[in-house]
Amino acid sequence: MATWEAILDSGAIPVFAEIDDTLCMDPKDLSARITPRTRAILPVHMCGAQARIREIVETADRHKIPVLEDTAQSCGGRLNGKALGPSGRPGLFL
Repeated sequence: MATWEAILDSGAIPVFAEIDDTLCMDPKDLSARITPRTRAILPVHMCGAQARIREIVETADRHKIPVLEDTAQSCGGRLNGKALGPSGRPGLFL
C-alpha cells in the first residue's frame, strides 16, 4: 500500500499490472500497461518473493523507462547471488 500511496503523494497516477505466481508484477502483463504517459516502472518484491526483475528491466529498457525497484517487503533477499534492489535504478525501501 505504501508504494502506490507514494506515487499518489507525488501527484502521479499509479497503473497496476497483474501479478504472476511469484506474487509480484507479471512481466507479460507489464508491456500491455505501458503508454506514452508511463514515467517509471515500480515492481515490488512481495513477501520475500523475488519479482522477475530481469524480464521487467528488459521491458523497461526497450521502452526507455526507468525501473524503481521496491525491496521493502524482501529485505535481505537475493536473486542469482545478487542482493535485491540494485537491478532497478535505484532500489528503494518504501
